[in-house]
Amino acid sequence: MATITQTAIANMALAELGANRITSFTDGSKNQGLVVSVYDFAKEHALAAHPWNFAVKRQAAQAALAVAPAWGWDFAYALPADCLRVLIIGKNGIETDEPWQREAAQDGSQIIVTNLEAPIDLKYIYNVTNTQTFSPTFVIAFVKTLKWLLARPLTGKAEIQLQAAQELKEFFAKGMSTDGQEGSPEPYGSYELEDVR
Repeated sequence: MATITQTAIANMALAELGANRITSFTDGSKNQGLVVSVYDFAKEHALAAHPWNFAVKRQAAQAALAVAPAWGWDFAYALPADCLRVLIIGKNGIETDEPWQREAAQDGSQIIVTNLEAPIDLKYIYNVTNTQTFSPTFVIAFVKTLKWLLARPLTGKAEIQLQAAQELKEFFAKGMSTDGQEGSPEPYGSYELEDVR
């Protein structure tokens, strides 16, 4: 696979807009300043939008926080620092259908609240920082997200930003199938076969 760098990703988005390329994330150009201002947000947005295979982590045996939620739920669990989006919670390696929700704790930190007793397991999308692990499909999604965010500041034209937004929407609607084809479908929870005669 080709070497993918932050600068290469930024230049793909700039090229789609017919804008001047940057030489680095510190080259001092107007385009570099615009790219840097939206790069991290665009990456996190594109990562959180889909359960990319390369960006999914599992964490087992998450302990409950000492302080329970004020009301409505029995337990609170801290989220990993790199968590962008929680996909599944489970127990003993099995997905659960126990209700849960992502919220903010009193101190503003991100938590999961649930009635599921500790320990719990998490499957989540994490904030990937190594561009060499990005899948080709994700790179396209990331480039299209950057294009959408840069379109108006670079061109001054709302219609170009709207066109970029439509391209991004269509890509996520149609272009995600290849990522989902890497691996067997995961069963939901645990199953026991029953005789239903």
